[in-house]
Amino acid sequence: MDQDAILDEISHWPVEQRLRLIEEVWDGLPAAAQDGALSDDIRNLLDQRAAALDNEPENLLSWDQIESYVRRPR
Repeated sequence: MDQDAILDEISHWPVEQRLRLIEEVWDGLPAAAQDGALSDDIRNLLDQRAAALDNEPENLLSWDQIESYVRRPR
């Protein structure tokens, strides 16, 4: 199954399952980063975003705010 087909399939999953997938992928990133899987461009982008949050912590959202946004009726 190619990536487009996988993404199409995932788009039909319930929100709870998609959020669990995101969590599983996210949790796997530290291990991938230790293996050098992050490119310099990605590492620099993440560093820039972390610095932006350090400089403007009021832009940081709590998990409750994120969850509320994701679960809002559309």
